[in-house]
Amino acid sequence: MIKTVKKIKAGDVLIIEGEESYSMFFVRAGKLEAFKDVKGVETKLGDINEKEMVGEMSFFEKTPRAATVKAVTDCELVEFPYEQFHKMLEALPDWNVGLINCLIDRLRQVEEKLNV
Repeated sequence: MIKTVKKIKAGDVLIIEGEESYSMFFVRAGKLEAFKDVKGVETKLGDINEKEMVGEMSFFEKTPRAATVKAVTDCELVEFPYEQFHKMLEALPDWNVGLINCLIDRLRQVEEKLNV
């Protein structure tokens, strides 16, 4: 599977809320923050730290990005392109994809209840 290393500077935007999802990222180094536009106000959702993934939910759901993600520090990210990652998933047993989808559905249900 082809994966690329992407470097961004503190203050750079990695993901924009509402844009199409073509990849997800593993944070090799650095720290990011996720924000959501709530009635015109930028509301912080949380931090994304080293050794965490970012952009994975919209990546698996193939839906628009749910939040904007900005670098707090200089970051080094490993990017996983959608098409190549899904080709790899096709080689796995069906229950793996079912498990991923189940977990994402449950997270979305919690988000809806919290109105995030």
